[in-house]
Amino acid sequence: MAKPRQVSKEVPAVAAAGLRGEERARVEEALRESEESLRLLVESVRDYSIIMLDPMGIVKSWNPGAQRIKGYRAAEIIGQHFSVFYPEEARLRNWPQQELAIAREAGRYEEEGERIRKDGSTFWAHDILTPVFDEKAALRGYAKITRDLSARKHEEDAQRETEERFRAVVNSANEGILVYDRQLVITAGNLAAERIIGLPLAELIGKPGFTSLLRCVREDGTPLPPEERPTRVTIRAGRSLQGQVVGVTRADGSITWLSVNTAFLRRAGELDFYGIVATISDVTARRAAEDALRESEERYRRTFELAGSGVAHIGLDRKFIRVNRRLCEILGYAEHELIGLTGREISHPGDLDVINAQRPRLYADEIDRVRVEKRAQELERSNAELGQFAYVASHDLQEPLRMVSSYTQLLLRRYGDRLDGDAKEFMAFVVDGATRMKQLIEDLLAYSRVGTRSKEFRPVAVESALRRALMNLKNSVDESSASVSYDALPTLEADELLLTQLFQNLIGNALKFRSASVPRIDVFSKEKEHEWEFAVRDNGIGIEAQYFERIFMVFQRLHNKGEYPGTGIGLAICKKVDPSISCWSRTTRATSA
Repeated sequence: MAKPRQVSKEVPAVAAAGLRGEERARVEEALRESEESLRLLVESVRDYSIIMLDPMGIVKSWNPGAQRIKGYRAAEIIGQHFSVFYPEEARLRNWPQQELAIAREAGRYEEEGERIRKDGSTFWAHDILTPVFDEKAALRGYAKITRDLSARKHEEDAQRETEERFRAVVNSANEGILVYDRQLVITAGNLAAERIIGLPLAELIGKPGFTSLLRCVREDGTPLPPEERPTRVTIRAGRSLQGQVVGVTRADGSITWLSVNTAFLRRAGELDFYGIVATISDVTARRAAEDALRESEERYRRTFELAGSGVAHIGLDRKFIRVNRRLCEILGYAEHELIGLTGREISHPGDLDVINAQRPRLYADEIDRVRVEKRAQELERSNAELGQFAYVASHDLQEPLRMVSSYTQLLLRRYGDRLDGDAKEFMAFVVDGATRMKQLIEDLLAYSRVGTRSKEFRPVAVESALRRALMNLKNSVDESSASVSYDALPTLEADELLLTQLFQNLIGNALKFRSASVPRIDVFSKEKEHEWEFAVRDNGIGIEAQYFERIFMVFQRLHNKGEYPGTGIGLAICKKVDPSISCWSRTTRATSA
């Protein structure tokens, strides 16, 4: 137990026994003056509440400071229990009495907490409770000193709220933030720093920077020496650091590239710094994009320089900015001669009218349309030339073939009795080859003509086109005793000639590649949401699935000419008439198109 404080208004008996009457009176007078001075001192204190409690906690004295802080006048509070100053929650758990017990046992009790004023408002108090004992060590009561710390508490709460708000803002940042002290030891950081660096803050705090914990490299991939760590560079240079790139080598060998900025931390009015703050950004994706862009630009530069066509960059003033080697060769100018010239200056006078006619549209942002129209004109001219070439070629090629076939047959008629069997067989091969060549040329001509003529769409009865195709194939149908059936067919907007050609080739293909059974061919249609689907089904030899695409290519035959005749162009014509045509099979040997 702490040594009790003794308070008594009487002079101790031992001292009084040795004093004469005058001396005793003088001592007592001095004691009264001392007590009066103490009372005046207590009553003059206005910033502190100084009160006396009896051993049970009843208020026995009250000073002006107590009235100012707690709102009670002395007459209102003396005689009441001091628990009225405590919140209800503290009173319910009998905390005021516990404070008295602790103070008596320990000799002193001190705490900060919420207290209640007379008007019910609360304030933040700093209480010191001290027990008072007499000369016989008997408890006389308690001295209780209270200071109102509401202003300080408000400031602390405001500062704490500001710090929490600042921390929330820092933690919401996308950039990592690390705070270092003067010894360059990490003292704080945000969540983004954990994510970017790849280490929890618990492992970073107290360490001399992340570069000391991880394998770091320079931009060129060489190890980062300690003297080049961003914070050390900042101290050595005496100024902030912007954009130092540091690579962090991960366990899998990959490198995360970080951009680090630093700045000194200084208090207001002070020149010396107390720490350094570093912001860290993950620039791995940006560097990858920059590398890809550089690579792309390099490829473009090489392509530009080595292109087989002439290529130029032209400015808004219509002058050449950059030209490649091939353009210089085409135009017959050196590169330095073309730079700064306009297309008009190097154009032939006879072409200026055409150029001038297209220029307004080009400048009106119709470049793509002009290009498309020009391309369409070129294609139209090319198709016309191809059609004319195919016609001329077929005529010029068939003429010598007719001569070969005619004269070979004439030789057989006139001199056949003089030829042995081998000679006659050889001449038959010549006639057969000429005949097949003639058929091939005619098929090529037909293939080349598909798509070159303008498609004249008009209402067409599909059944009519099918009947015309069957009429053209009458001899083949009769020869094979084939049966051709079809459902009711619709009337559609179509090119009747091409539709007939399509059915003729499909049904002709079914008749040619028939099995040992009597050919049975079905033609049917099905209406879909925005289109009609037509199908030709037969019981022929079938097509394996791996050849479904090949059979629509020119000259792609699956059988030799000895097994089945033909040039391999029929289905290619079908594909050219309708690119959406396809082949399907219910079984491996079923055929349909």
